[in-house]
Amino acid sequence: MKLIDFRMNDNYIFDLEFKDGLNKNIDLPESIKDKVAVEESKTDNIDKDWRCLEFNSGIVDIESKTLYDFTKRKKQIIKSLILCFSIFTI
Repeated sequence: MKLIDFRMNDNYIFDLEFKDGLNKNIDLPESIKDKVAVEESKTDNIDKDWRCLEFNSGIVDIESKTLYDFTKRKKQIIKSLILCFSIFTI
């Protein structure tokens, strides 16, 4: 399910809205907290093509399906959070 809108409330807590109308407030899992510092969480954006939630200009992103599954499994821990890392050369 595609992510259509989001809002960051506090640190890693987001309101997410999906194409099917599902709206959820979630605290992103620990695995994202290890990759994106609190101050970097303010660089969040929705990728126009992939509709994923991205940070730091796409260096770290979370696939829409992963976010959707996470919202559907409120009390379960997602063991496979899909993070994509881009390697930049200077």
